[in-house]
Amino acid sequence: MTNQDDWIEPFRLLQLCDVVSLYVCLNDPGVRKEQEYPRYADGFEDSEMFNPIGEGRLVAEWVNDKEIKISPNPFDQSFVATLKQKQVPKKLVQEAGIAEAYNQTAWVEQEVIFRGGS
Repeated sequence: MTNQDDWIEPFRLLQLCDVVSLYVCLNDPGVRKEQEYPRYADGFEDSEMFNPIGEGRLVAEWVNDKEIKISPNPFDQSFVATLKQKQVPKKLVQEAGIAEAYNQTAWVEQEVIFRGGS
């Protein structure tokens, strides 16, 4: 790739995927918009190029404890994503230390439906 235009869109798409995954991880499922992690309350930084109506950031919102909609909607169809994570209790971290608490905590999977269409 020799010019910036060749890599900027794939790079921005990777960044968008990263912030969407952080949005899922940093917010409790089904959280109300006004209680979201503040960084993403007004939309995803640098997401304008993926806005199907041309301008403004993409803004995510939990619809319920399993579904997220992004407005304006960049997806043609709904799809399911599975997030594998550990939810390490703060009390266990205080008692055992972060490394041991992490080792003692089981992996869990969270399915998230991203709404597609209009």
